[in-house]
Amino acid sequence: MCGMKYPWVSLSILGIWIATAMIVAGRADVAAEWVLAISLITTVVVAYVGFKSPE
Repeated sequence: MCGMKYPWVSLSILGIWIATAMIVAGRADVAAEWVLAISLITTVVVAYVGFKSPE
């Protein structure tokens, strides 16, 4: 699959940010700073778990 070693991690991160963009653009009553902060933290956790070297 395109030579990617961890395609599920990149697709998960892409899904997080697409959903974030849809929420921020579509909902005026949502605090964008909080949604972005939650997405950033979630991205860091997914990347850490997904890209961690196997022991």
